[in-house]
Order: sequence, then structure tokens, then C-alpha cells
Amino acid sequence: MGAYRKKEKNKKTGKWEYVRPALWRYEFIKNGHRVVSGYVYASKTEALKACMKAKDAYVEVIDYTFSKVRQELSDSYNTRNSKGGKQEFDSVYKNHMKPFFPDKVLSRYTRSDIDNLITTLHSNGRSNDTINKTVSMINRTMRFALQRGYIAVNPFEHTAKLHHIRKEKIFLTYEQYKKLYPCFLKPMYQVAFEVLFWTGIRKGELIALQWKDVDFEKNCIHVHKHARYEGKKEIIVLQGRKKGIQSYYVEMPTRLRTCLLDWKKAKELVDGFSGEFYLFGDFRPIAPENLRRALNVALRNAKLPHVDVHSFRASHVSYCFNYCPDLTIQDIAYRIGDTVEVCLKHYSFIFANRIGKYSHAIDSALEKMESDGDSEEENEDE
Repeated sequence: MGAYRKKEKNKKTGKWEYVRPALWRYEFIKNGHRVVSGYVYASKTEALKACMKAKDAYVEVIDYTFSKVRQELSDSYNTRNSKGGKQEFDSVYKNHMKPFFPDKVLSRYTRSDIDNLITTLHSNGRSNDTINKTVSMINRTMRFALQRGYIAVNPFEHTAKLHHIRKEKIFLTYEQYKKLYPCFLKPMYQVAFEVLFWTGIRKGELIALQWKDVDFEKNCIHVHKHARYEGKKEIIVLQGRKKGIQSYYVEMPTRLRTCLLDWKKAKELVDGFSGEFYLFGDFRPIAPENLRRALNVALRNAKLPHVDVHSFRASHVSYCFNYCPDLTIQDIAYRIGDTVEVCLKHYSFIFANRIGKYSHAIDSALEKMESDGDSEEENEDE
């Protein structure tokens, strides 16, 4: 057992020199294993005190490998009724940890193991977000082992996160949507994507819509609920929206209003029809997977680039911004139930396409003002 000062290599001289001010680490050997502190201390006395505590708390469990501790942590999700967390944890382990991360006794891990994993995941095409999530869950497992006393130090504690890279967002223009619309195989999906394109609501909000939320007299839809999965198959509807304003009304254009009126006439033929019926799914809401599958089939038939259901929100913002000059950014933000700041943050790539049009609009307005001024002068001369 002992304490030693931290050294760093001098880039100019190439020699190893003590760090100033002095920083200390501790180390000890137990059961043939060398344990080094992951933290530094301001004095030798502090390092020795921390060393005594760590040595007393140190437990060497030869049989405990990473896979065993991970399984123990995964099982603990069941006792906490966190099904979603367990599914995500098991999925990340199966796809990103198990094939690339070595399974060995916990005390044998070093920082190089996590560095090698990050390099391997990068070479296998994993995104920075996926790598960060994988490293986070490995750290979660090691912290769990630390709490149980299986290890004394977590060697991966201070692993830096990788920079988030925003992907270029793809959405359908109005011309592409006109080509897509007739390619849906069922009328229900045509109506569903009409609502998405002409209102900009989210997928979960669409699924949760009931006929009582549609007011044809006031020509608006009340958006105040959202649907999500609970477990693998059960879909639940919750009050309030997932993000943004918790309750708002979105006006329907004439095309959408006519489409929904025709759809309602068809649904009224179902026995027991009432305002409690869902727009899509009758007694219970339609599954999100059905929307995704129907969209993928229609995109293939129309020979259009692949987009997800949520991208119709960006399509609606793009349509409003490019074809509705009377709508301000505040109007568009309220229409999709977000603040102006959030709208600018998530849809800045749409507004960036307007570069070059601003100067043209200013020049046109200036020419009009000058021509009007000249015509007034001529009238005064007459």
C-alpha cells in the first residue's frame, strides 16, 4: 500500500516530471490484483486515507464477470416494473455490447477496453449517439457492481461522450406528397396521412384522436392527448401532449375537412358508433407499426425516398413557410403546438432554403415604392 505523485511527460524535454501543484494517487495489491485510484488528491495524507477506505471496501469476486452482473442488473428492472428500460438495456447489450465488448472478470477491465470498443463500433458503422448509449449502459453496469461491492473502482467512470452529429432531415415536398397519396392501399391510410400532412401533428397525437375531438362547426381539431406503447404490444392513451403546448386547436383546410366528413360517413355505418370512437381503429387506436408499414409500401410504389411518419411534421412546416406568405413564424409555431424557439431549432434547415429570396423580396418592394412615388408625382404635375 502506498501513495505516489502524478507525473506527466514534458513535451519540450521529453522527460517525466511531477505535476505542479502536487497531485497524489494511491495503489495497493490484494489477492494478486493491483488496484490504482481513479481520482487524484491534493496531499499524500489524503491519498493514504482514501487508500485505507478503498482497501477495506475492496471485494474480489473471481466468479463475477461482466455478463453476470449485467444480467443481475437487467433482472432488477423487473422488480422496479420498468419494462421499457429492461427491453432497451437488453437490446443494446445484444446488438452493441455482446459482439464487441470482452466478457471477463470485472477487476480485469482497464480504460483501454472501452477505448477499443468505441473504435470497433465506429468501424462497424455505429453512430455517435449509439456509441454514447452503449458506453453509458456499460457505466451503469459498473456502477451497479460498485454499489454491490464487486469492484472498488470503475475504470470507465470518466469516459468522454462523443459529439452529437445531426443527420440531414429528409421530408416530402407538396409535389412528392401528391405523387404519394394515391399509392396508399387502403382509404384509412390515405385519410391518416392527409391529417398528418395538413395539420403537422405528431404520430402519437394522430393515433389518440377521437371523433369528439373533431369540431366540424368550428372547423378545428382539438389536440390534447397522445398514445404510446406500454410494454411490447399494449397501447395506452395519455392526457396531454408529449412535448410543447399541452392542449391546442389546429384549424382544418377545406380539403382536409371534406376528407374527414367523407371518412366519418363511412365510419357511422359501424354498429355502436359514437364520439368515443377513434378516428383510426374504432374501439381501440391503430398500432403505430401499421402506419409505418403502410407508408413504406406507398413510398416503394411511388418510387420516392424513404421518410418516416414523423417527417410529415416537417413537410407541413415546409408547405406553410413556402406556400403561405401570410403566415408568420409565430403562426406556424402555434399551428404545430410549439414555441418559436423550438420551431427555429428543429426546422432551421427549412428556413435556410429561403436565403436569396429575402433580397429579391426587398428589391421588389423598393421598386414598387419607387414606381408608386413616380406615378404620384406625375398626377401632381397634371
